Amino acid sequence: MVIELQVLSRKTILNVVSKDNATLAGSLGRAILSILNSTSFESFVIKIGYESSLLEKSPPWSRILFLAGIKYQELDWAYSLTKITDALQLVRIVGLRNFLPDLGNHGFNDLKFLLIGHCGEIKYLVNTLECTPKCIVFNSLESLSMMGMTGLVEICHGPLPAESFRKLKQIRLLNCFKMLNIVTSNLLQRLQSIESLEAQCCLSVVCVFDFESLVIAKEGTKFLSSLNHLKLWDLRKMMQIWNGDAKLISLCNLKHVSVYECCTLRQVFPPALLQSLVSLEHIEIGDCDSLEEIFGKEEEEEEDHQENEIVSLKIDHTATSPCLGNLVFKDIRTLEEIISDEKAETGGSTERITFPSLYQIDLGQLESLTCFCARRCTIEFPALEVLDIQSCPKMETFGRGDQVTPKLVNMINLEGEKRWMDNLNITLQQFFKEKQVHYFFLFFVNLINLFRIMSSQTFLSTNTMTPLLNNHLGEHAMQPGGPGLGLGLGLGPNCALMLCRRRLVWKNESEMIMDLVASSLSSKKWKNLARLMNAEILVRTLMNL
Repeated sequence: MVIELQVLSRKTILNVVSKDNATLAGSLGRAILSILNSTSFESFVIKIGYESSLLEKSPPWSRILFLAGIKYQELDWAYSLTKITDALQLVRIVGLRNFLPDLGNHGFNDLKFLLIGHCGEIKYLVNTLECTPKCIVFNSLESLSMMGMTGLVEICHGPLPAESFRKLKQIRLLNCFKMLNIVTSNLLQRLQSIESLEAQCCLSVVCVFDFESLVIAKEGTKFLSSLNHLKLWDLRKMMQIWNGDAKLISLCNLKHVSVYECCTLRQVFPPALLQSLVSLEHIEIGDCDSLEEIFGKEEEEEEDHQENEIVSLKIDHTATSPCLGNLVFKDIRTLEEIISDEKAETGGSTERITFPSLYQIDLGQLESLTCFCARRCTIEFPALEVLDIQSCPKMETFGRGDQVTPKLVNMINLEGEKRWMDNLNITLQQFFKEKQVHYFFLFFVNLINLFRIMSSQTFLSTNTMTPLLNNHLGEHAMQPGGPGLGLGLGLGPNCALMLCRRRLVWKNESEMIMDLVASSLSSKKWKNLARLMNAEILVRTLMNL
């Protein structure tokens, strides 16, 4: 244990660091409180049961209290101290069920930083249904972090006094497994200054902002107008980010959105929020298997609604936000296009879409993506300098119209290779054709090797063929859009049975190659390849392998 008293030119500082746990916490705490009561300290740092602390990464608070591995019953001395503490960090406090009122009912209105970790018995940070606060709560709190809170159900349970949490800027949640909603109506009404919300690995969360029961007294009130950073990672049961009347929300300052591993999420932004996304700079979305829409589509309410009104609502206020600089979409299996053509039935369009500030697009592992823009229109990218496309096997073209990219020269990265041929569409189309030929040849090379093994076997069955198929054809046959699918070969017993039967018909490799080449080039799957390559030349090439 270290106790240090410093008196520096009208400034008195108390530093107490003890790695001892609850055995000394009570007596040590009361001794510290006695010292504080007898001397006027402008700042203090008190750490009991010291562990690795996040306080060092926080702004330089003047009055810091860190408590770890202590029983709640040993904290009677801390009640008075929490009234004058700037930064409070509690880790593994056994027996603590509700921060307020268990640690006092004075409101903690001098507290600016609060971190609570691994206090598994806490259900609510504030429970006003069991104990009504005597005053405003957390009036000065700026940063709230809660991690490893396996029993946490809600941040606030019950209505909050006005002005509570009014200065709160940052909320960080990690491994809070029982929470269903992060920000409820009671809390949302008090978040006047919230700038950043991060939630990771909260496995029961179904909705982030649940304001369905929100009742407002003043017409025109908008919430979340100061939010600029939203990070949602590994929320596996989250089906929606927003639940309630989205017209009560304004995201006019939202700049950065990062959504990863939210495998049941279907939509990121509902239509009612799109007009407020005027400051959006960075969108990063990945590994969201059920995602259907990033920007929701507005539904027509009247038959005489003009066609372009809904189109402009989606485009002008989202993708073409004047501040949007970076688009990152990765590991989204269901995503077919970034900008959809919801008015395809109306025919061609002369619409022009502009991304004024977009300088980088990163698309990766999007197995269903067919194009960036499905609308027949001209797209302008005056600032685009970097385009990276990785593992998008169905992306045969960038868009159905023209693209204007004055700064994009020799900077298209396709599967790690720099490409440029006149424009985006031509570049992607040529690359797609080359990949088809590449997959086709790789598949046939492996098929020839498989046939040679089959020819050396006196007896073949589906049981012996299936592992051979997986070893020789698995990687290429299962490529999205790969040749195995085009030939009607699906890995498994059916494919094994088909090859066993055909093997009796094929007398040699030449017959096998001619048979499979003819069937593949006549299929719709390989019509582009058929135009590129003569069947006779292809057969001759494969025979020489």
